[in-house]
Amino acid sequence: MTPSRVRQECGFRWSADNLDRWLTDPGKFLAGTRMPVHVLDASARRDIIAYLQKESRHTGDASEPKSIAQRSSERSRKQ
Repeated sequence: MTPSRVRQECGFRWSADNLDRWLTDPGKFLAGTRMPVHVLDASARRDIIAYLQKESRHTGDASEPKSIAQRSSERSRKQ
């Protein structure tokens, strides 16, 4: 399920707080979610969220979600 689809169906937007709750326990945050990884260490969650925030600032078109790999590839071509 894409982030925009989750937003439409569940009625929330991704924020640092929501990402923190998601990473801590995806199934508790959003019923029916199956994600084999739980990030229990608070400092690791902060690092992941900070990285995602930094990468999201680099997107040229916010309406077209891109994976981190796509954005990295585009930045490499521009340099």
